[in-house]
Amino acid sequence: MKLKKIYDLSNILFNNWTLLQVVKNLMINTFFIVLSLHNISNYDILDLKNELFKYGAKSMVIKAKYIKILFSNSFAFIKSSCMCIFINNMTQFLNIIKILKNLTYFYSYNKCFSNITNSSLLLDQHNIYEYYIIFHYIIFKLINNIILIILIYISLFINLLKNSVSETQRLNV
Repeated sequence: MKLKKIYDLSNILFNNWTLLQVVKNLMINTFFIVLSLHNISNYDILDLKNELFKYGAKSMVIKAKYIKILFSNSFAFIKSSCMCIFINNMTQFLNIIKILKNLTYFYSYNKCFSNITNSSLLLDQHNIYEYYIIFHYIIFKLINNIILIILIYISLFINLLKNSVSETQRLNV
């Protein structure tokens, strides 16, 4: 009887520790991917975890009963276990979604969830909008520099007016 209680207690502690690790990684990392493991073989999961290790990403497999605890009712349709992949930066995210090929998954950037998507769709969008983002950055920097130059000229003009007014007052006295 005592062994059963210790076993149950150790399961509760292990499960709570796992949930705490997932929540901690959700708070630390900017990207995370939720991937359902329903149609994936164990061999493919092992290969995926090895590839993720090469890129330095953290991943955890979560049982289906804990998905409702972590994500409320948002992921109630996931009936089997799922894998959470935690990613730090954009280049690492792009490399990892290339690994996921034809799988469908959810991803989150800065705590905002996406709809269910796949890698080909995300990579196509990245290839299309990458140049627009760079172009937007260049235009923004140019406008910012022009505004800065105009403000410098305005401050120089105000100082010139201030000096000329004080010079005329001194001459009039």
